[in-house]
Amino acid sequence: MDAKDGVVTGRLIFALFMTLMIFQNVVNASSLSGDQAVQSNPFTIGIISDKPKSKIKAATPFANYMAAQLTHFGYTHGHVIVTSTADEMQLRIENGEVQLITSTLYSALDLESSNSVEMSGLRWKQNSPDYTSVIFTRHDSNINKLDQLKGKTIVFEKPSSTSAFFLPASHLIANGITLQKLSSISQRPDPDKVGYLFIKQHLNNANELNMSIWVYHKRVEAAAFSHIDWADKSTVPKKVSESLNVISETNRLPRSLMLTSTKLGGLERLAIQQAMYSAHENQLGLASLLSFKETTKIEPISHSVKTNIEQSRHTFSEVLALIE
Repeated sequence: MDAKDGVVTGRLIFALFMTLMIFQNVVNASSLSGDQAVQSNPFTIGIISDKPKSKIKAATPFANYMAAQLTHFGYTHGHVIVTSTADEMQLRIENGEVQLITSTLYSALDLESSNSVEMSGLRWKQNSPDYTSVIFTRHDSNINKLDQLKGKTIVFEKPSSTSAFFLPASHLIANGITLQKLSSISQRPDPDKVGYLFIKQHLNNANELNMSIWVYHKRVEAAAFSHIDWADKSTVPKKVSESLNVISETNRLPRSLMLTSTKLGGLERLAIQQAMYSAHENQLGLASLLSFKETTKIEPISHSVKTNIEQSRHTFSEVLALIE
């Protein structure tokens, strides 16, 4: 075990120990009886995902921590709700079932459009608050800039992906590119447009590796996903990446945002924000964050980040139209 592994292992052991402490110090509603059970009031975090079990397990310690900081608002314990779509989450928010939501920028803009949430925190995951998406082609394709993609095809991952659809599609639209949906990989777009496909609709195993292989084998001319995946050799093997070339990169945008329900009063929303922002400053809070998919802290959204989000907001409706 090298020094880095030792540090990571130590942090995980610490997180597990402190998580147990959190569970011991937060009231569990299922253990209440009689009049106490009637008064059970969970502080609920909402997550949009198709992996409910892992998300609930990861986020529950943080939900419990937040409930413990907000007992003066009547919360007795933490709870996590996972829905597969933003529309389902929207209903939960409107019904008052969810107080805090963690989501990607794409889902955040979708929820925000109904005025049911406000963006209130930037979540650092694995010590990183943001990412970009890269658009790449083959070296020998003679495609070196976005305008040269006209008449060609780009593959995205799936309609719900932020880094492998929303960000690059928004970037293309902002740069004057008109996108044309294709029904099959053999269909060609109009000469003045860039055709697009979702690999999820063609392969069961839809991932960044297969997207890069499609470009490598010249099935499509371009693909796009996060710079983090691009740099990961397990995602894009060296043999493949050596034949590929990044021709454009999006602005840096949040990996994950925290949203508060606008159904809550102003004082309660402020208390939630303060509890989030300070969680990494104490042992129990930090432990709950580390369990939450290696979140290291949650901070206020800076002016520069808001500016980049605003640029994405301008193209949101156009990107949304691509999947309708």
